[in-house]
Amino acid sequence: MGAVLAGFALLPRWEIQTSTLFIAASSGVATFALLLAESSRENAYAHAQRRLGLSGCFLVTLLMAFGWSQLPKNVLIGKSVASQEDVKLIALSQGVNETVSIMEQANGMRRIMINGHRRC
Repeated sequence: MGAVLAGFALLPRWEIQTSTLFIAASSGVATFALLLAESSRENAYAHAQRRLGLSGCFLVTLLMAFGWSQLPKNVLIGKSVASQEDVKLIALSQGVNETVSIMEQANGMRRIMINGHRRC
């Protein structure tokens, strides 16, 4: 179900970077729900250990999501498209069916890439 949601709902609507942030936030919400729903039928020490572990997981997820949200737009896909040092990314567009990028080489020549394949 998660792959269907990511592939057909999140990625076409929000692109990869925002979709990843949404998935991380969902993970944090699920961890918080576990933290609230955790029962205290066990002894006090095991209960405290479990709550501490879940709290740590929630805190790490929260910090990671905050750090991820501070990244510049398209930094993830931009680094994967223009991975060579002498190439400058001019434009980048992510659509439902393709990712189109225009790059300029050090010699001034521009290239268009569609889904990672050079077209000209």
